[in-house]
Amino acid sequence: MLRLRIGARIVRHSQVTEELVIEAGRTERHYWQDLWRYRELFQVLAWRDVSVRYRQTVIGIAWALIRPLLMMVVFTVIFGAAPQLFTQILRARLS
Repeated sequence: MLRLRIGARIVRHSQVTEELVIEAGRTERHYWQDLWRYRELFQVLAWRDVSVRYRQTVIGIAWALIRPLLMMVVFTVIFGAAPQLFTQILRARLS
């Protein structure tokens, strides 16, 4: 069982493992250190999220790459053709 108290010690099975002091405004100072220290945890959690999200799809993880590419193609076609269509309509009405 893990207990946490602000300004106290973390106690686990009656053994002091580490001291954690939470102070206001001190998080920015250790931000990059904490990111580097817990990088493996972030990698594991990110991989777990991706694998859980795309586990039941037929093409699996490739869907994470295909989906943004398909959206890019759709937006390019829609927003590339729409201005040309509107200018043709405007030219026809103004002529």
